[in-house]
Amino acid sequence: MRLRNQFIWLVAAGGAVVGVRWLLERPVRCGASALVPEAAPEAAPEAAPEAAPLAAAPPAAAAPPATPRRRRAGILYLRITSATEATRAGTSPWPQWLPAVEASAAANADEVAYYFAGPATNFSCPNCVSIPTDLDALLGRVEAHLGVDRAKVSVKSLKHKICDLKPMWPTLFPEVAAAHEFVGYADLDVIFGDLAAEVRALRDGDDLLVPSSWYPAPLANGNFLLFRSERRVLDIFRRHAGWREALTTPGYDVYDEWHGKAPERTFMHALLEEHLNGRLRPRPTARLFLQDVVGPRNLWDRPATVRVRWERGALTAAYDGPCVCAKDMVPQFSIAQCAQCVRRPGEKLEDVVVTRELEVLAYHMLSAKFHVRDVEPRLANCSRFDLTKADDSLKHTFACR
Repeated sequence: MRLRNQFIWLVAAGGAVVGVRWLLERPVRCGASALVPEAAPEAAPEAAPEAAPLAAAPPAAAAPPATPRRRRAGILYLRITSATEATRAGTSPWPQWLPAVEASAAANADEVAYYFAGPATNFSCPNCVSIPTDLDALLGRVEAHLGVDRAKVSVKSLKHKICDLKPMWPTLFPEVAAAHEFVGYADLDVIFGDLAAEVRALRDGDDLLVPSSWYPAPLANGNFLLFRSERRVLDIFRRHAGWREALTTPGYDVYDEWHGKAPERTFMHALLEEHLNGRLRPRPTARLFLQDVVGPRNLWDRPATVRVRWERGALTAAYDGPCVCAKDMVPQFSIAQCAQCVRRPGEKLEDVVVTRELEVLAYHMLSAKFHVRDVEPRLANCSRFDLTKADDSLKHTFACR
């Protein structure tokens, strides 16, 4: 007998762009080379709560811009290419699905600015800023803002070492942190929906915006976090063990995550200790941060079908397939779960079919990114696009609709 759970969650799409504020690029001094958004002429907005002022940046850093905080939050992306990648002619250092990230960014322009640190790139989104950065510049920031001699920074895998640094990114880019009430990071393989709504919902007492599946524990994750731009929050990593070892350990120390080999030396330990001791007030997102893989399982493994649609700032995910129960403490497969999972964690229930469609905050392409083959060139300017998987292969396609 096949049971069928029917759930259709209808949520009003609130992601329409109601206004766009343009960014003017301003270069800053070498050693902290960034372009920081300036205010554009506009009607006086409703006063937003101001964060406590940041402590003065070290002398080597560029001074924060003397401009109003027009956008409440700033998100950092950091991509440093290896020497081999940098010399590979005709190959973009940024992922081929970047137009989808740009479209999502533009739709969130009222509340969020996006900073891309790495190889210089021209972006179509008015709230996107390129921060030309290479490994040498990054190590200079480590010395200036973390007080660690660059000679002691050990890098076996550049990509993974950058992940270890994620909790430190806002400190490494103080000019970005100083320009916003909230600052954080995200993975480039994440497509956001209405992030602006989550930022608008933040209140004076909120210190951390964390995906709901990681709340109340483990809080730490390398996918997406927003911190209040105050030293007591941004310096949490300094007050706990692990961050220096993450810099000096050659391999990936998994410091930014919750599943490292030494949990007491991870950012998870730092955040949870601060939270449990009443010094950190995290807030979970209202909508699901959806990931497409947990362990060996893909969300879209047959016979399941998955469709992800972005339309004017709203992101909708649809799932039709067997119930899949998470075994981890983080229920990353929430869209495919069913009530039976309470007693059967870690199982795939072939006799229970889940049909569900709901608006989500984000879709994390942990597995799909390796199979993206086609991205429509005009995607960044589309009002609606889909991410779909071919019926007869693993091929994934981004296309305007």
